[in-house]
Amino acid sequence: MGWSNTGSRRLAKQALGLVETRGMVGAIEAADAMCKTAAVRLVRYEVTAAALVTVAVRGAVAEVEAAVEQGASAAARVGELLAKHVIPAPDDQIEGSLAAPGIFRTPRMY
Repeated sequence: MGWSNTGSRRLAKQALGLVETRGMVGAIEAADAMCKTAAVRLVRYEVTAAALVTVAVRGAVAEVEAAVEQGASAAARVGELLAKHVIPAPDDQIEGSLAAPGIFRTPRMY
């Protein structure tokens, strides 16, 4: 792992894997499958309006690809899979937000 000019820890050159679901159950199932399938690290999850949940993992490209495939399959079995994606080497400009803690927001009930 490298260090930036400010001394903050970076995750550069590690792949980023994303699985997005509608609902928390599918997201938890995806995260569990991803972490059990490959040598990846669960780095965050985001909950937004309309019960959309995105789970993010980091690791070597091949590990992340395998994890995302298994996570997407697991999420689809128990809920609604919306998207899956792997970025092999995220640009340095997005590393700060990826390294930050995940956000959990309770959706508003109208």
